[in-house]
Amino acid sequence: MLAIVGLYSLYLLFVGLPILMKTPEDKAILYLIVIIVIMIVAGFVLNLITGAILGVIGMGVAVPGAAF
Repeated sequence: MLAIVGLYSLYLLFVGLPILMKTPEDKAILYLIVIIVIMIVAGFVLNLITGAILGVIGMGVAVPGAAF
């Protein structure tokens, strides 16, 4: 079900992009691809940051014999 919602959100982005940014129809696909790539990179960076923060916090708790 969530995959259908995800595909529909991409469709809405594709349809609304030329209207909101007032771009030509032929460049809408390029903008859509660029936005998707930027979102993937931003998600990867945020996962690295949160993983590093939670990994450091989690390591202090998971180490046997750690002083609290």
